[in-house]
Amino acid sequence: LCALFLFIGVNAQILHTVNAGNFYYEPASITINVGDTVRWVNDGGTHNVNADINTLTDMSYNNPESFSSSPTTGSILLTRVFNVEGTYNYDCSVGAHAANGMTGTVIVEPAVMNVENNERAIESFIAYYNKNQDEINVSFNLNGSSNDAQLVIMNLAGQQVLQENLLGMDGANNMSIDLEGKLSAGIYIIALQMSGDVRTNKLVIE
Repeated sequence: LCALFLFIGVNAQILHTVNAGNFYYEPASITINVGDTVRWVNDGGTHNVNADINTLTDMSYNNPESFSSSPTTGSILLTRVFNVEGTYNYDCSVGAHAANGMTGTVIVEPAVMNVENNERAIESFIAYYNKNQDEINVSFNLNGSSNDAQLVIMNLAGQQVLQENLLGMDGANNMSIDLEGKLSAGIYIIALQMSGDVRTNKLVIE
């Protein structure tokens, strides 16, 4: 567990999960940082991740990098590390899946640390589980306001299980995230990322 915390803290890399099924990618659009990984998980059926030739127009997507996975019924469609910033559009090229709305977007932003005056973008971060309300209470201090802050929860295998986009203000922030039974009991890693800076904590769900 200690080694996993060290890995996340030093590399500032996050694993994001996109679920796929008939006929959707969920979330359909995600914003990540350079160096982050996206894993497409198959909820059922035969699908792929096609970021090369647009299935509907037969024209190149003109993504920063082109890639495409083979159609599969397996549990994982694709796992990819994004090392080049930019906007990546993609679809499922199986049958009429794209025509039925099975398209998605990955926006990759530069992982630049806010080091003005040698200060981190995130000064501090605390998170704990409130069993009575089935919610996570988070407190954090930021150096500057941000509309790109993300709260990511991962299991001990490094797989993302929950993501929330946050609007963070300069200084102290306090908020609650309603879980609504989304997480089972266990130990998780909760990470707050903003402007390439990442802070992590252990989270115990009872």
